[in-house]
Amino acid sequence: MNMRKKLDISAYLVVGPENTLGRPVGDIIRAAVENGFTCLQIRSKTASARELIALCREAADVLQALGKAEDVVLLVDDRLDVVLAAREAGIKVDGIHVGQSDIPVAVCRKFLGAEAVIGLSARTQELLDYVRQADTRD
Repeated sequence: MNMRKKLDISAYLVVGPENTLGRPVGDIIRAAVENGFTCLQIRSKTASARELIALCREAADVLQALGKAEDVVLLVDDRLDVVLAAREAGIKVDGIHVGQSDIPVAVCRKFLGAEAVIGLSARTQELLDYVRQADTRD
């Protein structure tokens, strides 16, 4: 399934262990998806790669249990290594979200493939400059 075609960022949750007030990330994801969230981003500036992979598995398992694995996009913030390792472990991660100073979008696309969702944060002017210059064809 090409999740780029399913991408709906109208209800976008960014979640990680730092922002759940001690509640399990899976519980937060379950509640969010049950209440209509359509895009999930796993984000942690303190978790190890292994911890992030475990969070990806937890998120993917929740989506599968809710029957939403093909409807809700699952992304990882900044960590291409985590996305690749999670996919290698059989975890359905749909893509990555990076910032202007993170790994380049072109590198992400090279390793994740044409169907992966790749988000890019930027200030408005930087984003407009990027869109004008980038190859945004499918």
